[in-house]
Amino acid sequence: MLAAALLCALPVLIPTFPPLTDLPQHVASVMVLHEVHFGSFVFADMFAFNWFRPYWTGYGLVWLLTPIFGVVWAGKIVIGLSVVGLVIALLLLRREINAPAILDGAFLAVPFGFAYEWGFLSFIVAAPFGVLFLVHYLRYLKGQVHWLWMIAWMVFLFFGHLLILAFTCVIASLLALRAPWEIRTLLGRVAPLMVSIPLGLGWILSSVEPRSVSIPIDWQLGFHRVAKFAPDMLSMDYSIMSMALAPAVLLIPFVLGVRPKIKACNVLPLIFYLAFMLFVPSTVFANFGTYERFQIYGLMCFLFLFADADQEVPESVARFVQVLLLIPVLVGVLQLSRMTMKSYGFDKESSGFHEVMAYMEPEKRALGLVEVAVTEFARSPAYLHFPVWYQSVHKGLVDFNFAAYRSLNVYFKNQDESRIYDGLAFNPELFDFNTHEGYLYDYFLIRSSDNGLAQKLFAGDSRVRFVHQSRGWYLFRRSNPVSKDG
Repeated sequence: MLAAALLCALPVLIPTFPPLTDLPQHVASVMVLHEVHFGSFVFADMFAFNWFRPYWTGYGLVWLLTPIFGVVWAGKIVIGLSVVGLVIALLLLRREINAPAILDGAFLAVPFGFAYEWGFLSFIVAAPFGVLFLVHYLRYLKGQVHWLWMIAWMVFLFFGHLLILAFTCVIASLLALRAPWEIRTLLGRVAPLMVSIPLGLGWILSSVEPRSVSIPIDWQLGFHRVAKFAPDMLSMDYSIMSMALAPAVLLIPFVLGVRPKIKACNVLPLIFYLAFMLFVPSTVFANFGTYERFQIYGLMCFLFLFADADQEVPESVARFVQVLLLIPVLVGVLQLSRMTMKSYGFDKESSGFHEVMAYMEPEKRALGLVEVAVTEFARSPAYLHFPVWYQSVHKGLVDFNFAAYRSLNVYFKNQDESRIYDGLAFNPELFDFNTHEGYLYDYFLIRSSDNGLAQKLFAGDSRVRFVHQSRGWYLFRRSNPVSKDG
């Protein structure tokens, strides 16, 4: 199983640039972080840093590996290790709670869900640590771990991802019911978890932007959440087949005669997960995919049902029925194979970007205008921030840039450094050279199904000249000299 878990890194390592939507932005932020402190970044004066901020675990690990592997490979290695780490952490948790190994093979599918395809670097990195935190909390309940160690874990998780800290602390408080329910004893068990409250509130009060609070909550409630519930646990596509196969996988332990022990500490984590996935908003405080990203913890919460259950399939179960044990393994292997083939296909498809980027000089400023962000090789719009890879590879600067968000780890000192905001990233046809200060940019990187967007934006404009195009990518360069007055 360990060897199979290591293979989970392949979908990240195979392509030059993985099809993970937000990953280019996060890797570019680490490049800025590294170059400002240890390099000669020409745009260094434009940036500042938030040091009291979740996400530093992911950024810090990439930064640590950057001098050895370069920032792009460092990002890929950290993501790959995190994906492998999540599978291993789930195996450790399953053993810690003495649950049967029936569903171990399905763990191979878990990492490749919503958070993975959207490239939420810090969330992906923090996810296995959230599971390991629960492993150590269970040992704390047994008296094997000191309470100071649990507080250290929560501080570490805070700098990993605040949402994972909050989610796993709720799960941990429910697991506290595994021991006798005396009030005094119970309060003692959950007391270390209370450290998460001042950590979270302190960050919210000091860092949340007014803009984020003013953005309406997007609930996206509906029956689709029920329909996706089981496939999400296995990070499967939303098809009729997956909506039939995923529940079947979850039923296998019951069919094979493994009976869960109906106790509050076993049932409540799954009930909490069910309520979370059905009723928590999709976007809150401008945080996109709030509930969707937690699908990676679904199988874990389901696993708690079988804590301390029988380790073996009862002898009364017929041999031909025991073949069902192969289904979770098959699902995990198929999902891993599918993601690997998708990454390989995406690498071939995105070769036009590498060709176009070869015409770009280093240390320049570029504007990405992606009209066609979708690809058959990913469920998320994998090309949405793809031009930002130029920033990491050639130490330039690309807009739209996550540095426009002042609450993030790396941000523009002056928010007027760019007139490009996320709205234009989704609607590139709205770009106007004068309104959006096109004179700031040396290059304009366009992705579209044909040259229609390029014609619409730059036809007859002497301020911009065509450089090269390949496989849907179009590169233009600002004509020199172009001043603010045109």
